[in-house]
Amino acid sequence: MVNQQNRSNMVRRAAGIAALAVLAVSCGGSSDGEEAASSTPATEGVEAPASAAPTTVAAPVTEAPAVEEPVDVADIPAVPCAEYVAETGYPLKPCDSGVLVETLQRDLESLFPTIAIDGLYGGQTFGFIQQIQTASGTAATGLVSEALAQQIASAETLDALGDGVVTTADPDADEAAADVTEGDGDDLTTEQVCNDLIGNPEAEELTGTMIETCADLGIDIVGEG
Repeated sequence: MVNQQNRSNMVRRAAGIAALAVLAVSCGGSSDGEEAASSTPATEGVEAPASAAPTTVAAPVTEAPAVEEPVDVADIPAVPCAEYVAETGYPLKPCDSGVLVETLQRDLESLFPTIAIDGLYGGQTFGFIQQIQTASGTAATGLVSEALAQQIASAETLDALGDGVVTTADPDADEAAADVTEGDGDDLTTEQVCNDLIGNPEAEELTGTMIETCADLGIDIVGEG
């Protein structure tokens, strides 16, 4: 009887010890799990802020001012032109071609209405520029500086550029034409003079005034701008 009671007591103690061990393990695991859960930051589902792309501002592009290259008078091409070369800026010279030449011709149109606007600096344009330069007292080189081009653009009349310049036929043109004679000594008419000047660029009578006079008669003695 006593032994049976002792066995019962031992069983109860062993069961109690086992229960305490299970309780300790259970409490320790729960605590560790909660601590691990609380110490781990929640990063899922949270997007990192996008960094702003750097803004690049392009430096302003500035064009170098056009510089007028010096031109030797001896290098000025003769007219009529064998060929035209694209201008590269001022000064403009005979046988140049391009936008600046066309702009010059449009500005000359108010002063010389018969001018051909084709962007080619030929004999007609050359004659008008020489006429302006002669009237203003400068060397009649035919070179057009930027300053001269601006003066032409702002001039409302030829008188503003120089005295003695005329827009239409020069009253003295007929007299100059009468001085040109054929081999038989007969005076030529203005129309005949104009016809004789066609293809004769070296003739002394081939002036801006004569070009204008012939143009008024419907005769293009230079056949180009």
